[in-house]
Amino acid sequence: MDDADPAALATVGFLPTRESTTLEVVDVAGRRLAVLATGSHTASAHTARWHGRDSRGRTVASGTYFVLLRGEDAVASRKVTLIR
Repeated sequence: MDDADPAALATVGFLPTRESTTLEVVDVAGRRLAVLATGSHTASAHTARWHGRDSRGRTVASGTYFVLLRGEDAVASRKVTLIR
């Protein structure tokens, strides 16, 4: 995903290990809204873009969300504030 994407509301960089990982967006209640990447990735820098939509393509409301990188042994999170 090297091309610029002007429609993306958030671009997330992540650096997984060689294990299976999932990069997802959840709301403040912990409900999964979208999966941005999943599977085994090489241990190098990657990017994923979120367009402010859930997994069914519906626009989500302004608010606070979390991007979670889940690995086999750890979870990393970053807060994202969406303002429309």
